[in-house]
Amino acid sequence: MPKTIAVSNQKGGVGKTATACNLAAFLGLRHRTLLVDLDPQGHCARTFGIDPTTLSPTVYDVLFKRAKADKAHIPLRDQTHLLPSNKELAIGEVELRDTFRPVERLRDGLRPLKFDYIVIDCPPNLGLLTLNALVAAQTVLIPVSATLAYIAAQNVLEVLGKLKEDFEMSWDVRVLQTFYRQGVNESEALREQLVVDFGENVYDTRINLNTDISVAMSAGETMIDNPRSSGYYDYKRLADEVLDGNQAKARKSVTGAPSSRRSVGASR
Repeated sequence: MPKTIAVSNQKGGVGKTATACNLAAFLGLRHRTLLVDLDPQGHCARTFGIDPTTLSPTVYDVLFKRAKADKAHIPLRDQTHLLPSNKELAIGEVELRDTFRPVERLRDGLRPLKFDYIVIDCPPNLGLLTLNALVAAQTVLIPVSATLAYIAAQNVLEVLGKLKEDFEMSWDVRVLQTFYRQGVNESEALREQLVVDFGENVYDTRINLNTDISVAMSAGETMIDNPRSSGYYDYKRLADEVLDGNQAKARKSVTGAPSSRRSVGASR
């Protein structure tokens, strides 16, 4: 079963797409990885230098069972593949309201796929598309860049609590500080608050404020293509933390050792 990570925060502009794309790219160096774009803007494809308007079928077709996911994803680089989106998905969010079990459609569509990791880029809201991502995931990665993003992260936790009641699920909730500026009071104070609230569920990795990341995305590149940038090392460290964490969970399942990670909900 693939390890599925939903990258989500209700607030936009916190580095969700950059994190989803770069995490998927670095995971794809070692594992078969699928990047799922659930944002109608289609920026995941553009980050890899592809025009999303030229792609069909897309995740929209998978959600409405017009195409199977194994026919809709495309290779990007190394072992990373993309299940793309485009503006058609914006209509899909409205149409989902009239479907049976509307928040389970992505999970059902992805179930037959044979990947080691699935990384889902969520839109900057808590609508039906994001709910589909959360129901499909075992891990929720919340990028937090500033105080407003921290407040929005609390809303994600509230939604997880409500989903727990309906689906008897649990999630490994992890927090990633983005746009970090070492020595700047705002960044350091936010770091302290995150550690107080989330403890060891805050990734040690910080994604430093770095214009190289946005420049690379605009040029259709990930940080793998920019090995001299600090962004390369930031996202490589994040991928290493994700992999190390999953190895620790595997050891726990064998030894029965307790885990210190924060989870939301009952056992899945």
